Amino acid sequence: MPRKGQRNRRAQVTEPRNIQAREREAEALELRKAGATYRQIGARLGISAQAAHKRVTEALRGIAETTGEKAEEVRSLEMHRLDTMLLGLWSKARTGDVAAIDRVVKIMQRRADMLGIDAASKHEVTGKDGRSIRIEDARTELAGTLARLTAAITPARDPGKPQQ
Repeated sequence: MPRKGQRNRRAQVTEPRNIQAREREAEALELRKAGATYRQIGARLGISAQAAHKRVTEALRGIAETTGEKAEEVRSLEMHRLDTMLLGLWSKARTGDVAAIDRVVKIMQRRADMLGIDAASKHEVTGKDGRSIRIEDARTELAGTLARLTAAITPARDPGKPQQ
């Protein structure tokens, strides 16, 4: 139920002015897909280049929202299917049926892939100051460390003794 002062969203979507706005967004998007500049789109629609850009952006945003919703519906359906298959195999897998165990593991792997459970995590190494390390700085530091280690393990030469 809409809150006080708010109209029903469905009624707003179907209002003639909103329908016309969506049609103009679609037209702007079609022109952009055809290679028109925002200035050309604006001239064709009788609006500014900035308004043309806004119309195209709104059309793309609507597509992204719709696509995201559809993708979530498909993901949910696929998860339900996997859960149903898992439920059907679970009792056999628990009794040691090797083929059922194999299928259960494959279903679990697919679920983990879809949910991103096994996704690699990103690790970033930073320098002493917390900023990213540049390769040149790492080479310089490594060369200095190597020189100090070499000096520490090289025996001191006796100046009066000939080299061998």
